[in-house]
Amino acid sequence: MSSAADLPAQDLVIYSDGSITPQSSVALGKEYTFSLLLYTEFTKCTWFEVALIQSSMLDKCYINSTTQNQDNYSLRNSKSNVLFASFGNGSEVYAKQFQKYVKADITAVNGVFKFVTFLEEDIDKWFDILWTEAERLTQDKTKILNIFIEDPQLFLFMKDCDEDDVISKLAKLNRIGNVYIIAPSDKSLIQPSELPNDLATIYTSFIFKLLHRSNLIVRLQPLKTGRADDITGELVINKGLVDHTKLQVLEREYLYVIGKEGSVKLFYR
Repeated sequence: MSSAADLPAQDLVIYSDGSITPQSSVALGKEYTFSLLLYTEFTKCTWFEVALIQSSMLDKCYINSTTQNQDNYSLRNSKSNVLFASFGNGSEVYAKQFQKYVKADITAVNGVFKFVTFLEEDIDKWFDILWTEAERLTQDKTKILNIFIEDPQLFLFMKDCDEDDVISKLAKLNRIGNVYIIAPSDKSLIQPSELPNDLATIYTSFIFKLLHRSNLIVRLQPLKTGRADDITGELVINKGLVDHTKLQVLEREYLYVIGKEGSVKLFYR
């Protein structure tokens, strides 16, 4: 039986123009994208988030054959500005991930990349903090803004807040930049009960509302057939429930392998 090592590796492509992330206002038209990235406990997605950020900043992706074996990327000549907010991780996590996968120092480019962790900031002021940073990063009209928000469900779980109000604030951010929501999709979280205040009920409702706003849905999940020694998981790319006026999503399914040395390979399923 052949293994993943015997298969030809594939490049990551999300849109029909060959791109992974929108590279200009021309590609976007007058409409920013809203994307939902879902992961599970067993398919953590920091490697994919790094790929998206690198693509949005440099129009390169360390996974793809045209970029592999290139070291010492300079993020100072970024083609876009990035605001990354996490409710569950500190900045050191992503500093390590960028060094691991891209060999770049993400902490040295504050002018174009801003990391906000709500492990350190006042979580009650999450939107005001993000809006202030987003407005600052949109001062440069030559660059589009990409906003990544990781694990917003922790805010829902910790604070007695209205999920519709959170959705409304995300929509406001989406009016000035592309928004990527990174959230878990484990079955234990998406099993609503008859209790309206049950965490799973609240979270399921939140996820479904995000799905109904999305142009792009990406899922990282374990193999449907069970574990395999030479496969880490599945990467599934689907159109969202809202069509974008200019960008067309290429729906694909990949198998992916993460090597101990930081390499990532994709294979068509």
